Amino acid sequence: MRKHLYLITDHPNEDYVGNVEITGHRYTRVEKNDEGVVDTRNIETGEETTYWCVGLGYHDFDDHDDYEENAADVVQEKLAKIDAKWHEKAGVEPEVPA
Repeated sequence: MRKHLYLITDHPNEDYVGNVEITGHRYTRVEKNDEGVVDTRNIETGEETTYWCVGLGYHDFDDHDDYEENAADVVQEKLAKIDAKWHEKAGVEPEVPA
């Protein structure tokens, strides 16, 4: 089960900045270790949101249990592989393995 990971770097709701979005589909305008724009629309309200994120790549989980057990570790591994400027922009510090 392939999951794509994105670090949110700029969002109209500042609470989202620094979060990692994990999705089952790839955003076509966002590349790994590069920032791109994402446009979304709430189907119920019609409200549109535009935000920026950095691609962290994808990970193939064995199944849902593997995803549930290992997603947090995968996020840290992926964050460690992108440029520090994106960490700074999003206000995150990836965990350094001991």
